Amino acid sequence: MKSLFRLEYFFVISLMDFSLMDQFRKEVNWKAFEGVPKVIVAAEKESSEEASQWGHKLQAKFNAKSHPQKDHVHTLQPGEKVKIIAVASLPDVPNFFKGIFFKRFQKKHSHMGMLLDFDHRLSKGLGFKNLDKVPGIAILPPSSSKPVEPLLFYGLSSDADLKKIVFQTISEAIVKK
Repeated sequence: MKSLFRLEYFFVISLMDFSLMDQFRKEVNWKAFEGVPKVIVAAEKESSEEASQWGHKLQAKFNAKSHPQKDHVHTLQPGEKVKIIAVASLPDVPNFFKGIFFKRFQKKHSHMGMLLDFDHRLSKGLGFKNLDKVPGIAILPPSSSKPVEPLLFYGLSSDADLKKIVFQTISEAIVKK
């Protein structure tokens, strides 16, 4: 299968503008990750398995000594050089079903925190499109409070060329911090 691959520069955002909760209904504090590059891996249901593979590969490459935990999206763990954050983009979930989705994600992902983007604000704010087909990866510099232009990538983690470009871009962000 041919991998879909795209790199985009979108528009300037500040993560502080986006309030999201994890599956345990705890709001993320973006300031907790100040000083380290952030990689947001976002997906809708159809591309969630591929997003999970991206997360595992990124974690192994950049944070091998740190393992995601329940409070992963709220704290910076010792040894984390890059904050890798999983985001489930759930734009089609009606308000009266959100409680069911929180419980489902609590059960399925009890070992790690994951942000739930019900209204698609973060996904749209970052400029992600078509997350139902392939996951999106946004690479943001160490500052959370300053408006930045995220680098966006789309594609499969099995695409060796894409993986090389993503890893190189993240490595350069680590050096710049």
